[in-house]
Amino acid sequence: FIALNILYYRSFVFLVSMLLGLVFSEGIKKIAQRSRPALQSQKPLNITQHLMHVDSFSMPSGDTLQSAVFAVICANHLDLPLWFYIFIPWAAFGRVYWGNHWIGDTIVGGVIGTVVSLII
Repeated sequence: FIALNILYYRSFVFLVSMLLGLVFSEGIKKIAQRSRPALQSQKPLNITQHLMHVDSFSMPSGDTLQSAVFAVICANHLDLPLWFYIFIPWAAFGRVYWGNHWIGDTIVGGVIGTVVSLII
């Protein structure tokens, strides 16, 4: 019974962190209204820019935010190794490299995800 309660608590922390991150992300996007980088023709494999119509603003990076939530929950709440934090810069690098975000967008997303997860 105690193990089940711990599992429910950790699942609740993860869910609340994800939802709060989403609320903060969408709120800041509406306030900042920062446009995304221009299409990069030298990177033809960028499926997001070439095939999908992305109509949301750039700041903050939701993918980096969610990777920060995942990393903090795994490392702090599930007591898994600290190397889970590598997911944050990994996601940020990918978003900037493929031209979907500015570097500042990914930094803000990572900070918001980390802070929200640590507060919960």
